[in-house]
Amino acid sequence: MQIKRRNLYQISLAVLSLVFIALYGRALISINHGISLLFCAFLILLGVLQLSLAVLCLLEASREEKELRSGLIDPLTELPTDVHLAEAVRKFLRETSGDKNRPKYSMVCLALIFFRRFSAMLGDTMDDGLLRVVGDTLRKNYTCVVRNSGPRFTFLAPAYPTLSFDLTNALSMAILENLGRQYADMTNFRFGFCPLIREVVDDPSERAIQEAYSAARMALRYAEDDSTANAVTYDKKLRERIQMERNIELRMLHALSGGEFLVYVQPKHHLVKDVCTCSEALIRWNSEEMGFIMPDAFIPIFERNGFIVELDFFVLSFVFQHVQSELAAGRKVLPISVNQSKVTLAFPNYMERLQNLVRRYPVPLYYIDLEVTESALENDAGSLLSYVYAIKELGFSISLDDFGSAYSSLNTLQGLPVDTLKIDREFLARAITYERSKIIIRHIISMAKDLGIEVVCEGVETEEQMKFLRACGCDYAQGYYYARPMPFEEYKKIYLAD
Repeated sequence: MQIKRRNLYQISLAVLSLVFIALYGRALISINHGISLLFCAFLILLGVLQLSLAVLCLLEASREEKELRSGLIDPLTELPTDVHLAEAVRKFLRETSGDKNRPKYSMVCLALIFFRRFSAMLGDTMDDGLLRVVGDTLRKNYTCVVRNSGPRFTFLAPAYPTLSFDLTNALSMAILENLGRQYADMTNFRFGFCPLIREVVDDPSERAIQEAYSAARMALRYAEDDSTANAVTYDKKLRERIQMERNIELRMLHALSGGEFLVYVQPKHHLVKDVCTCSEALIRWNSEEMGFIMPDAFIPIFERNGFIVELDFFVLSFVFQHVQSELAAGRKVLPISVNQSKVTLAFPNYMERLQNLVRRYPVPLYYIDLEVTESALENDAGSLLSYVYAIKELGFSISLDDFGSAYSSLNTLQGLPVDTLKIDREFLARAITYERSKIIIRHIISMAKDLGIEVVCEGVETEEQMKFLRACGCDYAQGYYYARPMPFEEYKKIYLAD
């Protein structure tokens, strides 16, 4: 450890200096018995100073060792931990309070993303090197820098519009210079900003600083969840969003037990037969207190807090009941797809709950298609792939949703026993404008056909898109051109009537 090596060096130097002074002074006295008392006193004083330095080094080493053991100093980067943050910020603000040119500051929380993938590929040694480079770069350029747990840091930085851009460039350049292009290309950053308001700057109490720190961490969490931006600022808009999410979480259990969650259905249109031959079950929330809430507002929240597991099984149970009741009554039934979140698939007792549904509702499972997203297989592909094979063995058909939205599409397709491929809507949206997107769609469909996999394309909204897909040999089209998601009873009247 660098601290120990530095202190050992200082102590060794002090001891060697004392030995040198003792021997040199003795030699002088033995040569010249008339040496002045003043020179001897000087030698003694110098020895005492060296001894004091050695003692101070020992005390400093003991203090630093104690701080390391108590978690006050991060042993890897030698930065303070966040235990020191409030004290350091308060001290800095008070010391610079008289500076008229002092800029406005933001509390910044920084996270390295793709860190786990980086770790798995390059090993712990390079992990350590990466964190040290980032820590050293922040220490040289900013103030009140602390290391949080994992690949996260917090510090103060002057607040200006291009701060996240400049931070990213500075850190990437430091990684490039110290570790090389491979590491710079594999590492990215997310930032959470909390501008320090006047009340905090004028009276930097520990409570106010801790609140700013919590706000910056909250902003970072949203930055990590948002793939479209690398920085989020804690402001009025974010506070309103946080409050909305809290309201959603407070009401989710009551909503499930109170029948506020509704199953909607969107048909899938067979492009050759020109008729609806299957559909997809979707979730909607009609809240008594908050009104009609679209999935984009609550699904990400439920994926974070785990409630999505209950919601997925609610929809799946509903579909099982529908299939059983319609078959028992001798009515028409079409296959229906049900989404399985990556959180649900990774849930410890997922297979047990799924098997319980199969036993409870003994219906032909070819009527129920389980959709898994390609992104669900990115982080823990091994165990999730085993789940997918187990699902297939039970008798369900499998759809791979949002194909093309992640980076491992071909590898995923090679190892996954899928029956249907769903092309991500973004591909089709770009295909009308970009010829390259059209070529990709054509080859995806052709490849799927060669593998014996049916293809559904989402987001079909125009006749032009429909004709293009039909010409490519796509099997199914799903989108507003044919039908919007509709309540289940409406779907039954239109598509399941005898």
